[in-house]
Amino acid sequence: MYALTEDQIDQVSGAIDWGEVGVGAGLIALGITFTVVSGGTATLPVMLIVGAGTSTEIAAAAAALGLSALGGYAMGSGFVN
Repeated sequence: MYALTEDQIDQVSGAIDWGEVGVGAGLIALGITFTVVSGGTATLPVMLIVGAGTSTEIAAAAAALGLSALGGYAMGSGFVN
């Protein structure tokens, strides 16, 4: 009997990195919270915000979009790890 390596454990367990998936879900939740706190500004179409928005509104939309993108990337890489 011998101890399994981390790679062998990942192969048996389905290779899902739950830590990475959790971080991704947290980033998405943070993006949603940011959208709610900004009064829903981040849900407006990007071109409307860029054309008629203040710099704060543009930053809010960019931050919410960026957090969601990073969260999706982290969750996706955790599932296919």
